[in-house]
Amino acid sequence: MRYKLLTLLLLACNVVIAQKKAIKYNNITNIGWLNGSSQNAFTLQTINGIKIDRWQLGLGVGLDNYGTKSIPVFVDVRRSFGNKKWQPLLYADAGVNYTLRWGNFAVKDFNNQYYFDVNNTFYGELGVGLSKKISKKTSLNITAGFSYKHLSYTERDMYAFIYSSVNYPIVYQFDFYYKRLALRVGLQF
Repeated sequence: MRYKLLTLLLLACNVVIAQKKAIKYNNITNIGWLNGSSQNAFTLQTINGIKIDRWQLGLGVGLDNYGTKSIPVFVDVRRSFGNKKWQPLLYADAGVNYTLRWGNFAVKDFNNQYYFDVNNTFYGELGVGLSKKISKKTSLNITAGFSYKHLSYTERDMYAFIYSSVNYPIVYQFDFYYKRLALRVGLQF
C-alpha cells in the first residue's frame, strides 16, 4: 500500500513538471454526514495539497464517527470540468483508517494490557460534486460519494480452570466493512 501511494505521488510530480503550469496551494475543509445501513454519523475532514490547472492532489485527515470513531489519513485526487457557474468535479480518496481507543477498546486487564488489539485498515471514497466560486480565491464545494471503511480488531480473553493455575488464552478476530453514502459541504481556499 505504501509503495502504491509513493508511486502515485511521484506520478503527480511528473505531471507537474511536464505541464509547467502554475502550482497553487490548495485547502479543502468539509463537514458532512455518513449514511449507511446501520446508522448515520457526522464527519469532518481537511485536505491540503496543490492545484495545477483543473487537477488537485492533496493529503487529507478526517474524523469518522461511523461504526466506531476513527481518523482516516488519505491521498485525495480531484478533477474539475468546465468553466460554468457551477463546475462539476470528480474525486477519489485512498488511505489508512486509524481506529481510536475509546469505550471498550481502551479497557485494560490486570496485567495492564489492552483486551482489544486494534488494527490499522483501509479507507477509500469515490464521488462527484459541484464547485462554485464565492470570491476570487474561495469556492463552495458540495459532494456526494460512496465511502468504504474497514474496522478490524482482535479480542483477547483468558479462560481459567477453577482448580488449576493454568490460564488458556482465547483470541477472537473481528472484521467490519462499512459501506456508506457520504454527503459533504465545504470551502476550498
